[in-house]
Amino acid sequence: MSKGLIVQGKSLEKIYHNNKIWEQRPIRTAHRGKFYFIEWGTGLITGKADLVDCLNLSMTERQSAENYEKHQISDFESLRFRRYSWVLENVHKFDEPIPFEQPKGAIMWVVLPESFNA
Repeated sequence: MSKGLIVQGKSLEKIYHNNKIWEQRPIRTAHRGKFYFIEWGTGLITGKADLVDCLNLSMTERQSAENYEKHQISDFESLRFRRYSWVLENVHKFDEPIPFEQPKGAIMWVVLPESFNA
């Protein structure tokens, strides 16, 4: 079963081009392994990565200069609601995005069709 994670375009650009290796989320995840990036609002699968850990850090730890480079969120107020750092490795942006029909109501994880293979 392949999974897709819905991520906003601004965050994806930082992941693909600025070495952003933490995706901050309000909830923890038990998922580990490969997943695909679905760009929010576009209906496109734009890349893939491995999710290797989920960290529960204090606000002080999230605001540290060292960790800023990992999550690249300058609005510390929004970090209050994104306490979990989903740790990414092996990020790969596809040369051509793959069209995808996002199920209505999906806001975070999407189970991709069994026929999906990228």
